[in-house]
Order: sequence, then C-alpha cells, then structure tokens
Amino acid sequence: VAVRVASSPAQEAAHVARMLRGEHVLHGTAWDRMAVILRSAGRMQAACRELRRRGVPLAGTSPAVLLRAEPASGALLTTARAALEGRLGEADRLPERPSAMALLTSPLIGLSALDLRRLRRRLRADRPAERVPDEILLSVLASPQEADALTEELDEGPLAEQAGLLARAARVVAALRGVVGQVQAPAAGREDADDAAAGAGVRGP
Repeated sequence: VAVRVASSPAQEAAHVARMLRGEHVLHGTAWDRMAVILRSAGRMQAACRELRRRGVPLAGTSPAVLLRAEPASGALLTTARAALEGRLGEADRLPERPSAMALLTSPLIGLSALDLRRLRRRLRADRPAERVPDEILLSVLASPQEADALTEELDEGPLAEQAGLLARAARVVAALRGVVGQVQAPAAGREDADDAAAGAGVRGP
C-alpha cells in the first residue's frame, strides 16, 4: 500500500494514469483486471475524462451499487476509519478490542464467534495468563510476524484456516497503520516547520 498526496485533481489523474500504464506495460496486467475507485460518484465524469485523455481505456459506467454499500467494502472503510482514529493501535499499543473484533468478524476476514473461541483457547494453551481480555489475540493481530508464526505452527491442523484468516487480518492492520503513518508524517513535518519558523521570529530581551 502506498500513499500519494496530489495538489490537484489533474495531478491525481496523471499519477493514476501513469501507474495503470506502468502496470499494463511492465507487468502485462490486462486493462480489465484493474480498477480505479473514486471517493464519490460526482467525481467520476471528470476523472474518466482525464484518464482517457492520458491514454487509459475505460469500461465506462458507474457501479449500480456504491462500494460503501457492499459488506466487504463497508468493513474496509470502517477499519480504515478505526486506523485513522488510532483504534488499531500503534507500535507500543495493542488494537482496541471492539475495533479488532469488528474487523475479525467482518466479511473482510470472516471469522465466526466459534472460530474466535477456538483460537483464544489455542493461544492461551502455551502462553502466559492474560492481563486484559483478549490480550494474546490482540497481540497476534498487531504483529504479522506473530500471525505468520502461528499459521506455520497450526499448519495442517484443525485451526489452520482460522489461523490463516487471523494472519490476513494482521496484514490488513499493518497495511492500514503504514498508510496512516505515511499520511500523518508530512503533516507532522509541516507542524514542526511552522513551530521552527515561529521560534525563529522570537527575539529575546
């Protein structure tokens, strides 16, 4: 996952067109295997015009159903919002339990309540006692490395599929954290620069 901040709709369209053409030419991906997702249907006409002008062939019409109305897309948007609000945790802080459970049981991941009970039981079997509810599960969710290790540990066992889904969720969390970090870093840099500029303008007695 990568984040680019464009200064204008035209620059945004140029960047998207460049990415699509590169994927098509360099990797042989067919045009009909790629998609551009817009924030709103109102932007579609202008975006289509810009992309066509830059040599990107388009299928054309807007979808009959908005993506946010699709269960999996809605779950992704909810999870992305949780990441932006810091509810998926940080390097030294576990994800918040409600947001984590919402992701794990969403159509995006697909674990059932029974799956989660079985995973909890397995995780608690050979690990220290939890200090907070679901601490071990949240710790695995926060670390793709731990999740992958669990997948290998449970490979070919009765919980192999559930461990794989947990690992997928861990990758989603890591990717969204990374995107949020990329978005927030420039803003933090601008604030530091503003503070430095303000400080430079202060004169002592």
